[in-house]
Amino acid sequence: MNTTQRLAEYVSQRQFETLSPETIAVSKHCLLDFLGVTIAACDEPLVRIVKDQVEEEGGHAHADGDVDDANEEAINSSAFI
Repeated sequence: MNTTQRLAEYVSQRQFETLSPETIAVSKHCLLDFLGVTIAACDEPLVRIVKDQVEEEGGHAHADGDVDDANEEAINSSAFI
């Protein structure tokens, strides 16, 4: 079992009711931060370059998920750099 699998197993065994209010608050903050950064990155030059490349290769760089997995990963990962 690799690290990702161990982490997924650990997390899947947690119950929401057992989380402390601080843990819940920090988790919400982290999720909102992640979403804000991701949305803000949508118009960054690197993301535009990757989207343009995907479209030049015949893919569709739309948010509706209409790209193959490799292209979707390229677009998403460029937003997180």
